[in-house]
Amino acid sequence: VMARWRKEIAEPTILSVQREGPGPESVALTVKGKTYRDELGTIIGETQAAERLLLDQRSSALRDSVELARTLTLLLLVLACLLAIYAVRKARSLIAAPIEHLTGLMTRLANRDHSIVVPDQRRGDEIGNMARALDVFKAMAIATEEYGWVKTTVGRISADMQQARDSREFARVLGDALVSA
Repeated sequence: VMARWRKEIAEPTILSVQREGPGPESVALTVKGKTYRDELGTIIGETQAAERLLLDQRSSALRDSVELARTLTLLLLVLACLLAIYAVRKARSLIAAPIEHLTGLMTRLANRDHSIVVPDQRRGDEIGNMARALDVFKAMAIATEEYGWVKTTVGRISADMQQARDSREFARVLGDALVSA
């Protein structure tokens, strides 16, 4: 439209005004130019409407994308929280709970309870190492107590035998000690 306007209106009007000055021919060309201007205004209006429609469509698509991104972000946040809760619970059941149980067993062993059963000795991690060490402590505590009992008992029997006045009393003390032991 612009090229046609330039060729059919603008250039002939300029030539006409330059040759003859403003006259009926330049006025007729100006009126004809108004038609081109109106046509150009219509084209511009149609272009604006088309661009506005495209802009609205793009804005709607962008809003939809932003909403989808928000939804996905919220979903991923919830998923991350659930995963964190699962990891904490799993760590508790695999690490903290066995350590707490071993701690309770150690306390019982320290209180001379030798009936404890030490679990998790087959684990290949630090919990298994601790369980095996506790089992060694248990065996040592039992051996120490047995040694202490033997030492105490032998000491008591020896003291009783030293107080015997004759061989008959010595034999009786020894026999009583062996029967009661």
